Amino acid sequence: MLTGIERMRRCLVTLAVAWAAAMVFASDYGTIAMKADRFFAQKEWMSAAAMFTVMLDEQPRNADTYGKAIVTAGMRRMPAEQSQLMDRALDYHVPFDSVFSAVERVSFSLGQTSMYEDFLNLVKHDKPWLGRSIDAYLLRYYVFRRNADGMIRCSEKMLEGLPDDVNFLSILAQGLLIKGDFKGAMATYERILTVSPDNYEALLYLGNYYKDRAEADGSYAARAREYLVKAQAIRDTPYLAAAIARLDGR
Repeated sequence: MLTGIERMRRCLVTLAVAWAAAMVFASDYGTIAMKADRFFAQKEWMSAAAMFTVMLDEQPRNADTYGKAIVTAGMRRMPAEQSQLMDRALDYHVPFDSVFSAVERVSFSLGQTSMYEDFLNLVKHDKPWLGRSIDAYLLRYYVFRRNADGMIRCSEKMLEGLPDDVNFLSILAQGLLIKGDFKGAMATYERILTVSPDNYEALLYLGNYYKDRAEADGSYAARAREYLVKAQAIRDTPYLAAAIARLDGR
């Protein structure tokens, strides 16, 4: 059984060999890229990292390479290296959204979706001036993951600057629904209607919510009908026609 020192020695040897190989082929970027991709696919993370370092020395503005290098550092549990790579990308004026998109694509391809979230939070901590932009990326990620807490938290942050944004309000309502807070969700849909009175989604959710309640308490029927009739005026469907007919006792 290898000791910790022996394991470290092997890792350093592997890194040295990979680095030497990279330098041998430094004149052929395509060869380096193929070797890097092979190491990456085989999950030989230290060797892949060495290759990506050489590639970035050759082409320091390649967002895709930053994405692979950052994910490789994440697989090695090295957040400091991820931060350094992000700093280098920004120093070379690589758009941060290109780096984020590359990290998202690569981490998702490995099934390591949480690594993308962790990286966004890491950059947000290191670079507060990117906070609002990163919140927008996190919000999109949480919507994709159907993460109710994340959807609620990030949409509320975005609404601090844009309190009447219907998209953020809709995501907040959806997060509340997933969480089971129907009262809060309906209050949010009501808020949407004050901004956008003809919002079909809000009318439909509110109409259905009060229609279901009307089955137990008929006093909600008029309110349900009001929302559903407005929704029907925007987009008439057999479902809405039948729901309104049931509320009318037909």
